[in-house]
Amino acid sequence: GLRRVGVQLGLELIELVEAVRKVDGVVYRGVAFYPGHLRIYEPEPFDALRRTVAGMVDELERAGHKPEIVSGGSTPLLFESHRIEGLTEIRPGTSVFNDRNCVGQSVATWADCAASIQVTVVSSNGDRMMIDGGSKTFSSDGLSGSTEGTYGRIVECPEARFHKMNEEHGFVELKDAGRRYRPGARLSVIPNHICVAMNLQERVYGVRAGRVEAVWVVAARGKLQ
Repeated sequence: GLRRVGVQLGLELIELVEAVRKVDGVVYRGVAFYPGHLRIYEPEPFDALRRTVAGMVDELERAGHKPEIVSGGSTPLLFESHRIEGLTEIRPGTSVFNDRNCVGQSVATWADCAASIQVTVVSSNGDRMMIDGGSKTFSSDGLSGSTEGTYGRIVECPEARFHKMNEEHGFVELKDAGRRYRPGARLSVIPNHICVAMNLQERVYGVRAGRVEAVWVVAARGKLQ
């Protein structure tokens, strides 16, 4: 995985499980891993992951620590996770909404992107316009695996380039777009990375066929301390 936390396979893992089982009030149920280094499905790296997971489970069983839970998975591997023998649960996060990165990784289509951010055109001058959403709205995350410096897809005008931001505003180039927008126009932007953008909002609105059906408060908003 990304080697964020935990231990590596082999003796370290066995020793950790044995240490956990000695702690009063703690029950060993299984193991978790995150294959976040695999951004797209490719047979060779995926097969290596399968072998790694199978070897981990086998090691634990031979040491007398058969895991009840083997937790893993990610959004890019969402529809391949069933091929990982022994996996009992998956934890894809981004797939709840999907975003521009997911489309770029070929794990979602634009039609699968359930979340967009509503912005207003605040200035328009020839081939450029300004929208009222910047890094405080979208975050500064770029497009994964790309040197293209853009920050989202404008649903109503995919040819527009959302190429620059400051804190409060987004700079949009319309040179290759087939239309122009006046101040006050409302647009929808699918962000590069919805996970970060979501945590920057106060509320999320559930809309179907143009009607707001639900309003959800983002409970974790502003809770970093």
